[in-house]
Amino acid sequence: ETKEVVVTDPHKIETLRLARANYGGFGEGGMINLTKERKKLQDRHLKLKKRIKKQQKQMELMQEVGKNLVEEMSPTGPTLGANISGSKIKLKAATKVKVPKAGSSSRIKRTGGGGGGGGGKKRRSSPAQRLNRLIKEKIHMPIRNMPISKPFASKIDVSKIQDYKDFVSRTITLGDMSKHLQKNKYASWMEYQADVTQLVENAKVYNDPEKGGRLRNPNLAQQADFLQILINLRIARYAGEIIEAQERCEPLLIALRSKYNDELPWVECSRCKKWRMISFEQHQEIQSRAAQEGGEQPWFCEQNSEREHPDCTDEDDEEWFKSLTNKYLIQ
Repeated sequence: ETKEVVVTDPHKIETLRLARANYGGFGEGGMINLTKERKKLQDRHLKLKKRIKKQQKQMELMQEVGKNLVEEMSPTGPTLGANISGSKIKLKAATKVKVPKAGSSSRIKRTGGGGGGGGGKKRRSSPAQRLNRLIKEKIHMPIRNMPISKPFASKIDVSKIQDYKDFVSRTITLGDMSKHLQKNKYASWMEYQADVTQLVENAKVYNDPEKGGRLRNPNLAQQADFLQILINLRIARYAGEIIEAQERCEPLLIALRSKYNDELPWVECSRCKKWRMISFEQHQEIQSRAAQEGGEQPWFCEQNSEREHPDCTDEDDEEWFKSLTNKYLIQ
């Protein structure tokens, strides 16, 4: 009589598999010798034993660390701050607090900001820090979140595209540029734009329809061109903020702003009739709402999400940009 037995213990399962591999098994052709399966299962069994042994060592180490921690925390144990042997855990020494003598006046030194009253001076960030933060938040990350940027986000796998290095000598990706922005490596907006240009040139050289690589895709070359236009539009949109951040203005930035000026997200205030520069996202929302409601809706300066406390008394945005260029223009 044959009985069906369900084995759930992983150790027993491995033992049965190993036994089957060692002594063969029955198949359609009768008794077979499973040499390959035997070798594979023996290796698997060995790895399992090593893993179990490693887990046991880790458990023993954790128990030892826990025991030492209890001894460190106990009143009769060693003083806080001693190293725990056999582990990488260190406890900071207990903070010493000076208690003023009775009758003496106590003075408390406050550090850092927060709350009301005192607080240390807020450290002003450098032009490079302000510039990199601005480019990251207003230009780079909005572009990276668009589907068009996906092919240019990460490094090319040269093991799959083996002839890529034959066409491209300096690789750059949007991911690399994100890291540079995080580390404040760009000293000017032109350094950022130079990396964008390099990325576009790499895509166009390899994906050239006639002289490109073996796995070229001409559509990627067109996508790269469009990506550069989108980035240039955002640089032109935030040209004034870039000048303020880096505290200088290059003639090339003025030329870029003039080139794309008519395509930027301008809107006129219904009250003061001044032209304001808003974000691309807010401009798109206004256009969508106008299309749904069958006509333009009133818009006021207070609705500008790009400015802090916007008001109709603020200087016209075009005049503001001209005053910045006059102040910081590099001759």
